[in-house]
Amino acid sequence: MMIETDQAEIEEAKSKFKVLWEEAKKVETVLGASNKAKSTAKNYFDLFDHYSRNRAKKIFGKLKLKFEIENERRMIEIAHFSSLLAKEESETYIERSHVIMAAILTILREKASSFEEIKKILSEIISSEEIEAEIRKLVEIDKIEREGEKYKINLETLF
Repeated sequence: MMIETDQAEIEEAKSKFKVLWEEAKKVETVLGASNKAKSTAKNYFDLFDHYSRNRAKKIFGKLKLKFEIENERRMIEIAHFSSLLAKEESETYIERSHVIMAAILTILREKASSFEEIKKILSEIISSEEIEAEIRKLVEIDKIEREGEKYKINLETLF
């Protein structure tokens, strides 16, 4: 990483980024409408004994890809938060508690949530006691704060 102050260099970098960004959008569109995506959509629709039109398969493929990309970004964020939490504790290894706290932070990054809302999302995987303990720890280390019934990320001290 470098810091650039030359305005011409900055403008050139912006232009290159815009081109890459537009190409990335095209890739999503192309992949979402590919024969493989349409075949996958057909398989989903077949589960419910319904034929589907080509346009329905295309939009289904695009939606599936969009949600997969969002989910992958969320998982990368959980891994990143886990790593940062372990680093703050000078831990060599990422522990279970780091991953749970990272999942809670990821939920709260999207919107302030009550304990019950967080529990609803995680309770199939993590016990209520563990969720509560990790929320307490996040409050103690000042990563989140409670505002009424909701918890929210403390942006000033996040990382």
